[in-house]
Amino acid sequence: MRDTNYGLKIGKAFKAIITMHQDVRKLLLDCDSLFSHGESIFDNTVTSDLSYSINASWWLAEGVFRYWNIQENYIVGTAVLFFSEDDSFEQPLFIAGRLKYSTSDSGEPLKNICDRWDLWYAVEANEIKFNIQTHLDYPDEEGRIEWLDYIIIPLFNIESFEDVREQFKELGIQV
Repeated sequence: MRDTNYGLKIGKAFKAIITMHQDVRKLLLDCDSLFSHGESIFDNTVTSDLSYSINASWWLAEGVFRYWNIQENYIVGTAVLFFSEDDSFEQPLFIAGRLKYSTSDSGEPLKNICDRWDLWYAVEANEIKFNIQTHLDYPDEEGRIEWLDYIIIPLFNIESFEDVREQFKELGIQV
């Protein structure tokens, strides 16, 4: 039988999630300001792949993302991963990254080449190491990405936006 306070605990957990989402929203808006000289790849979209089906295991966003086109075929991105279906990480993560996309003769817009979850996929395919810059050459099977640099930090280790700026600076991104 469940603890009689179970409902209260779940209610508090949802309030904590809402507060986290509000804080992450502010973090993403601050990142938008930081890279206002670049074009937002996915406009105001920050998540995707939410299920509306009664058969879904859950109806929560697993994470959010933002990408900015800084120069031709070069993107700066960030992702916040809230949870992983396969438990590959135990706490929400913040990823700062820069991606160099392969040159395409098709003239296709980066919005069509960049996948919203490119940073997440790179993290899932590799060992999670906190506060260490990781470089990957051709990290995707399709060859869309020439290289990717990223840094992962636990989301709740971020004390101020200056911590985020420092992550981007470590990647060699002018902020």
